[in-house]
Amino acid sequence: MRFNIISSAQKSIWLLCFFPLLLSCKKTPAPNPTPEPSGTSVLTTTVPSNVLSTSITIGGKYNSPDGEIIESGVCYSKQESPTTADSKVINPLPGARIFDLKINNLSPGTTYHIRAYAITNYGTSYGNDVAVATLPVGIAIGAIYQGGMIFYIDNTGKHGLIVAPADQSRGEATWGCADIYIREAENGSGQVNTKAILDKCKTPGIAAALCDNLVIGTYDDWYLPSINELDLVHGLFATGKAASIGLDENAIYWSSSQMSVTLKIGGGNQGQYAYVYKMNKSSLIESSTLKSATNAAFVRAIRSF
Repeated sequence: MRFNIISSAQKSIWLLCFFPLLLSCKKTPAPNPTPEPSGTSVLTTTVPSNVLSTSITIGGKYNSPDGEIIESGVCYSKQESPTTADSKVINPLPGARIFDLKINNLSPGTTYHIRAYAITNYGTSYGNDVAVATLPVGIAIGAIYQGGMIFYIDNTGKHGLIVAPADQSRGEATWGCADIYIREAENGSGQVNTKAILDKCKTPGIAAALCDNLVIGTYDDWYLPSINELDLVHGLFATGKAASIGLDENAIYWSSSQMSVTLKIGGGNQGQYAYVYKMNKSSLIESSTLKSATNAAFVRAIRSF
């Protein structure tokens, strides 16, 4: 009988050759996986709540239940799609999912691109890009500008409405066109309404004509405000600026807006009506008044810039 005899040296060689192979077969533990969000993170940049010459107040709303918010805020730049590598304002309450922050030290009359951001354990999320222009120097509600006082500024921050610094009539002016229905003056802006009134009514001294003929400095494009524009003028009472330009809180002011219906008055007669406003300090009182040759009211012109 024949036996294979393996020497100690041969055993050592065999172990040296195959032991590394045995080690390589040992299962390596998997690395910790990167967290996966259960849903889509949604971050919205909010509409600016206040825009001034050197500051913008704006924020964000984080609508996802995923992840712990480590840092949040708004980033901004003069270029589109700013990131946290650009200028930013950090939210002092990072866990808040709705926030509003003030960006200071901006340049007047400049457009900035702003995005809300939120840093979580999943990464950095950005909201939509909102372009906001700071106001030029001198443009603010209640500021004296281009012939009168600013009472409205649009979303661009560059345009708005100005009210004249004094009344054009203190209760002596009629609306005019007593027997003429002016459809174009129902729903338009004061500028559109004023033109429509003057196209149909040539009576001198009526409310629309007083505004159209007004010249203050180099500004001659004044008009009789609509009911909606008078509502905005009334906002000057809330700012404490109304008294400085003589807005009378007990006075009834003509608007350029005509009612869309013809109402019956005493004795079954019919007549055309226009809207008027009483500039009550605490609330604006809207009513309608017959466009007769005897009904008169205060007049205050406005213009746009």
